Amino acid sequence: PESVFRLLDRGADVSAAAYPLKHIDWAKVQRAADAKRQNLASSSLDYVVTWEGEQIQARDGFAKVRYAGTGFLLLKRSVLVRMCDAHPELKYRANHKTNDLNTGDLVRADLDRVSLFECMIDKTTGEYLSEDYAFCRRWLDLGGEIWLDLRSELTHFGSYAFRGRFADQLA
Repeated sequence: PESVFRLLDRGADVSAAAYPLKHIDWAKVQRAADAKRQNLASSSLDYVVTWEGEQIQARDGFAKVRYAGTGFLLLKRSVLVRMCDAHPELKYRANHKTNDLNTGDLVRADLDRVSLFECMIDKTTGEYLSEDYAFCRRWLDLGGEIWLDLRSELTHFGSYAFRGRFADQLA
């Protein structure tokens, strides 16, 4: 719960915490061991983040980023409203059935939806942007900011429990 409270207390329109990728970079483990990092496991992981620039400029344990994974993301409702209004080209109509929330009856889900997480190709660089990064890009294109919590420790489960705190890489 502490990680959730950190994002809430930040009060940013969009904030996230970095979680580890599900792999081990053994060369990075060796470099972390050679540097005598305090938390070898955490400081040896790669994280789902792309930085705004060359230098990480942290303020109160948060740094502005270009892209962040959305697996641990907090955003204000106003962000979604603004993005939906700005992207009418991403609207679609679902053609499947769902349960009515009031009656439980099976009904056609013909609500308009907006695919804000639709993958995209960056028109300038030709870079493929996954659903997480495409969402971030759309928000940045509207003048928004994304703040990453460097201090929260998260676990990303895969073939192993990849537990990490990005700040351990900075120590």
